[in-house]
Amino acid sequence: MHLSTMDGSIDNSNDSLCLEEISVELNKRRILCDISCEFPTGEWTHIVGANGAGKSTLLKAIAGILPPCAGHVVYRGADIWGLLPHERARIMAYVPQRIEALPPIRAASFVAQGLYAHRLAMQAPTTSDIDRAMSCMASMKLEHLANRSIDEVSGGERQMLVLCSAILQDAQMILLDEPTSALDPEMVGEVLSVMKALANTGLTMIVVTHEMQFASEISDRVIFMDGGYVIENGTPDEVFNNSRNERTRQFLERYHS
Repeated sequence: MHLSTMDGSIDNSNDSLCLEEISVELNKRRILCDISCEFPTGEWTHIVGANGAGKSTLLKAIAGILPPCAGHVVYRGADIWGLLPHERARIMAYVPQRIEALPPIRAASFVAQGLYAHRLAMQAPTTSDIDRAMSCMASMKLEHLANRSIDEVSGGERQMLVLCSAILQDAQMILLDEPTSALDPEMVGEVLSVMKALANTGLTMIVVTHEMQFASEISDRVIFMDGGYVIENGTPDEVFNNSRNERTRQFLERYHS
């Protein structure tokens, strides 16, 4: 299969995650429209845009949650949608905006589930798994939650535990869908600090966000979406300071007004 971006530059023989003409329909309505772009290995891409632009839908299509009605998501020559769930989990970890319902298990056991991608089948976490989970939790100052039930912690603490589990998954990239959307200001700062530390490891990250200042300072690339289309794709300086697109400029002006 030959891949090309809108300017014909994508080559699926490299290590980048490549989208080729991805479209998604929900209830017979087109949500994403012919999206082609590339996420280079080791780079941090922020996806921005107004509510309803298709940002979260795009992330779910990449993560193997919402199947595209057309197009391909390709990594190292393999279509993501042709992989088994545990194979896909070795490539990418996905952190949703929020998780409404969780089983009443210890937080440490929940975090340890991030290791399932490295198992032949789902199984109860071993002592070694719990030790690794505790170490990861300690690095994020969450060890005090280890014996709390995951369904009893606060929303912000739960989001941090979900992120911790995704880190423990040791995937080649992490997809985060508005990781700070439901957090109080203090917790937002903690999550952003963890994300900065992850960026410094060279991990590939794709983040849907409304944190424009953070995106402008930290990103390698920024994608602006509107109405299910990628309107602009460039460096932070190109998108935030020198946009060539009127719709992008309107969005940024309204955001800063």
